[in-house]
Amino acid sequence: GIDKGNFSPCNKNSQWGNLWTKQKQAYLKENNCEFLIMCVGRLSPEKGVDELIKCLSLLKGCALWLVGDGPSRPALEVLAHGLKVPVKFLGYQKGEALHAAYAVADCFVCPSLTETFGQTVNEALASEVRVALPKVPVFVEAYS
Repeated sequence: GIDKGNFSPCNKNSQWGNLWTKQKQAYLKENNCEFLIMCVGRLSPEKGVDELIKCLSLLKGCALWLVGDGPSRPALEVLAHGLKVPVKFLGYQKGEALHAAYAVADCFVCPSLTETFGQTVNEALASEVRVALPKVPVFVEAYS
């Protein structure tokens, strides 16, 4: 389950929230973007992060922060660099840093087509961040 006290929009005003907000503003400005999309999770093939990176150029004015690590990170870094899309790899985050990262995002995306529960989706919802999900059985059942 989710400890709603940890995942809250109030985290935007925390020490970590202020730090992430400054980094967000700088990153958006640097990349001539208006909106920050965030994806949190293990960077592995079944998570679909490569597809999210591939479609980022279609999302005008959007930059992507990836929170997490995993075996696909090197390939995803090469992909993002090759496509020249604004993707920042934040690595594994936990505790207050993670809680605040959700709170500063404009939209949370879970591109996985194989989720069995979607803990990160619930964390984003508890943080009152907009959420975009693929139309797959687990998300249709849980959020329709």
